[in-house]
Amino acid sequence: MFALSRPRFVLPFMLVVIIFAGLLLPRVEAGGGPTLSAWTATAPTIDGNVQAGEWASADTLPFGPFGPGNAYSGTIYMMNDGTNLYIGVILNGDDDLASDDNARFFFDNDHGAEASPEDGDDDIMSNGLAIDIGDAFYGSGTWGNWDNLNGGTEDGDARNSRQGSSNMFELSHPLDSTDDAHDFSLKIGDIVGFSFTAVVDGTWYTNIPGVGNHLNPSTYCNYVVNNSDYPDLVIAPHQIDVTVGSTFTIHIWIKNIPTGFVMTAFDFYVFWDPTMMELISHDNLGDEPGRNWDVNKDTAHSDWYECAGDAAGPSANWASDAEWATLRFRCLAEGSSSITVSGEDSVWLWDGQSPVGIEAQFDEDEIACNQRQQAPSNPYYYVGGELFSANKLAVLSPYLALFSVIAVAAVLVKRKTM
Repeated sequence: MFALSRPRFVLPFMLVVIIFAGLLLPRVEAGGGPTLSAWTATAPTIDGNVQAGEWASADTLPFGPFGPGNAYSGTIYMMNDGTNLYIGVILNGDDDLASDDNARFFFDNDHGAEASPEDGDDDIMSNGLAIDIGDAFYGSGTWGNWDNLNGGTEDGDARNSRQGSSNMFELSHPLDSTDDAHDFSLKIGDIVGFSFTAVVDGTWYTNIPGVGNHLNPSTYCNYVVNNSDYPDLVIAPHQIDVTVGSTFTIHIWIKNIPTGFVMTAFDFYVFWDPTMMELISHDNLGDEPGRNWDVNKDTAHSDWYECAGDAAGPSANWASDAEWATLRFRCLAEGSSSITVSGEDSVWLWDGQSPVGIEAQFDEDEIACNQRQQAPSNPYYYVGGELFSANKLAVLSPYLALFSVIAVAAVLVKRKTM
């Protein structure tokens, strides 16, 4: 997460860039476990059923195997909106769901990665068959001090259920509750360490592979509170009307970087149909005067192009709308096609204060290309509602002359009879 310096082909330059990037860019500094981060626009229903559609936006972390004969394993799902952290757990291998089953999470509130928990660190759980959240904290050298019995409040919700052969748990917990003494207090871009334990048939399993030791925050996994607003990739112009054989240019912009954030790196792709058009030139604009960006990739292929860059210094962090690449194409065939620009988990944002930036995604863009045959070299004329070229008119001219003679004769005959 957020390791932004990419390989260079010259070793001394590579060393300098890596060292400088380590000084410049915020990084995950807490637990040695994996880092998760995901935004959801729609809160899941906390009913104990981890449904694929509801949790499609979540980041996931497999855990296990553990227990007798390594019988138990599962997956953790995590995501946030602007209000809550949402956690889902699917546990496989247990033969039933009972009151002596449990899914529990421990948090390193300040992401300090100390050797032991600190007073006030958050602790939430979903107990088998219970219909509310267990909200506790670390204090006096132990976990499990209930918030509501120590002058605080239970904040959030939790449910669990048996679905098929799996036990499922769902929890929600406010990012920033009013119970500051016992809960974490998080905002967009903040990072919190977490560990997971499970109780299966009355046996409490700690040190589950993949999720850290709840007594040692330096082993915890990490969660970065994600952002709802993603920068936009924009292609200009938004529609191309072009003739076969001619050329046209598109401009790739990055717009709408969220207020309060700067862009510290990006990586995007442009795709097209190589039977309809060919790329004949491309130019990245990361080295434009005043930008001071390292463009690490400016790569063209027959049907796609990649551009990637990093801010080369603090003054290069970018916050405004700007053009970052131009591509010139030649139209090859008649018909309709499209050009798409996209980038998944490929823009890095930082608020200048948080200990870690956000690895987000772009909102992609697509334009339509209307490609038609060139107009013929000879001029066209309408004759009797039909479109004919000058050559065809030459062929028809004797007949047109005959029609003219007949028409004149008809007029004379009519006058004579009158």
